[in-house]
Amino acid sequence: MEEAIKEHLFSTDTAEKYMVRHLCTGRPADTVEDFLKKLRKCTSPLESLTDIYITDQHDVLLGVIDLAKLLKSDPARRLGDLMKPPAVTIRPHTDRERAARLAIHYELDTLSVVDKENHLVGVLPTQSILKILHEEHVEDALRVAGFRHAHQGVFIDVLKARAWTLIRARIPWLLIGLLGGIGAAFVVKFFESALEEEVALAFFIPAMLYMSAAVGTQSEAFYLRLYDS
Repeated sequence: MEEAIKEHLFSTDTAEKYMVRHLCTGRPADTVEDFLKKLRKCTSPLESLTDIYITDQHDVLLGVIDLAKLLKSDPARRLGDLMKPPAVTIRPHTDRERAARLAIHYELDTLSVVDKENHLVGVLPTQSILKILHEEHVEDALRVAGFRHAHQGVFIDVLKARAWTLIRARIPWLLIGLLGGIGAAFVVKFFESALEEEVALAFFIPAMLYMSAAVGTQSEAFYLRLYDS
């Protein structure tokens, strides 16, 4: 079940790429004591999970139990009495940004990943959600800054990319700036006589260039802050 939340799909990555597949799940009839014994022998990455998932014999997701609540419960209680329905589930093909937005919307540390028959196929842990949020933030900032194309759906890391990759990304914009500067020089040429009569006017050219650059930079910073908030 997925709620329709407004989103910006900038990446083609899905939740399947980030989810943890091997989990220790419980059964409704298991007692807390028995499941904790099973959990001690579990090889799944428990440090990344804050919830325990309850399934039937066919791995159909039935409910979720908070790990802290489980540890505080009576050892004789059954997991079926402690579990609650999952607030939201996602599919393996769910876009990663949508998955992260759902986690934020429902205030969840982890997200359960199920197939169309509601079989539990994995979990999106906290670390993966934070990684997705960071990568999406970088992509959004680069898109606002003018990067419109991505390589295989992922924006390049400008700090680690090769020099030639960065040169190819910047050359078109540098050429546009150069052509703009040449055009401005031709415009100024038409006012050569006026500049000869009033030399002081020439000093306003650098000032205008500075003001245009300052306005552009400040507008970009303002927009990024506004977009980020």
